[in-house]
Amino acid sequence: MAVTFRSAGAIGANATTTTLAVVVPASLVTNDILVISVLNKDNQVCTFPSAEADGISAWTKFVEVNNTTAEMLTLAWARVTNGANASGNTVNVTKPTDNNVLFCGVASAWIDCKLTGDPTTGAGTPTTSANALSDTVTYATFDPTIACHVVAVGVYNENLTTANGISGTNPTLTNRWDEETPTGSDGSIFGYSGDSDGAATGARSHTTSSNADAINIGCLFGLEAAPVAANLVLQSVDAVSSLSNVTIGTPLVTLDPVNVVSLLDNVLIKANAYLDLQAIGAVSLVDNLLIKANAYIACQAVDGVSNLPNIALSTPAPITLQTVDAVSSLPNLTLASPASLTLQQIDAISSLANAEIGTPLVTLQSIAGVSNLPNIEIETPGGEGPSTRGSMLLKIGGR
Repeated sequence: MAVTFRSAGAIGANATTTTLAVVVPASLVTNDILVISVLNKDNQVCTFPSAEADGISAWTKFVEVNNTTAEMLTLAWARVTNGANASGNTVNVTKPTDNNVLFCGVASAWIDCKLTGDPTTGAGTPTTSANALSDTVTYATFDPTIACHVVAVGVYNENLTTANGISGTNPTLTNRWDEETPTGSDGSIFGYSGDSDGAATGARSHTTSSNADAINIGCLFGLEAAPVAANLVLQSVDAVSSLSNVTIGTPLVTLDPVNVVSLLDNVLIKANAYLDLQAIGAVSLVDNLLIKANAYIACQAVDGVSNLPNIALSTPAPITLQTVDAVSSLPNLTLASPASLTLQQIDAISSLANAEIGTPLVTLQSIAGVSNLPNIEIETPGGEGPSTRGSMLLKIGGR
């Protein structure tokens, strides 16, 4: 995947209290990354929310640099935990003392950053340039440690400015926002970004068409992308009509000697999971199969399975379907951590409906002609002896 710019919110500004209200962009999606860029026209240290609120995680500062006593740039990031709740919300950034000096900020949103942890550290240490009075904003070279999306943020102690283009390639830096405020003593915040293959950017700069030269700060940093899907191997596959919306995490996923599989729809395999479908004939539907981290599923020597809908495997639950013939439905099967389900040598089961399995191992072996096992619920081991539902014995916790 590659990180892309979603949008930036309007600039927020305040010169009369200790709280700066920064509005985040609209149309956010869960796991978007937000970056707030704050220009302080003194050196007061900004504080960002330290707890999750309104669909946005706690904030982490990753750049804080002064330019004389009259300018400071602060950058902080947070993750969107609920896109609907976060969109268009206000984040309150505070400073210790109300001294009637401007601080202003802009929130930007970024798509497809890494899904866990800090998206700014893996790309390398940000670089900053505290620049003297000039209409040119200079950015010191940034040498990423990985291929990443490079972001340039500049702040300028005047408004009525227009940020001009930044020359150079790898990355080609495209202007994303150019916002200014006349509130108090005026200021401007600029943003650019582009993809890098990991090579050093070299020093960059852009001019500003402004009414007056001003001191300014330029910063370059990288955003790490979400991991690229792992290898998917399709071997000896005949008449597979659809592999729709399949997402594969880090591990190898193999579909090997598969015949007449008509649909594998919305299959999500997360990091460290493993899916192996081998020697399968006439499977008409594997629908909405979710396999979470460290889970394992193997379907081997399976014939005539017409439906495996809505199966969810939680960490680290393995599921094995081996030598299964003519199973018409396994709907709404949920395996909770760290359960194990084994279906072996099973013939003519028409339904395993609404089965929910907790911690123990559950095994169905050498079963013929079972027409229905509906609403099975197996909970964490407890009490004495096995548990039975209907005419079937289920061994819980190895008993």
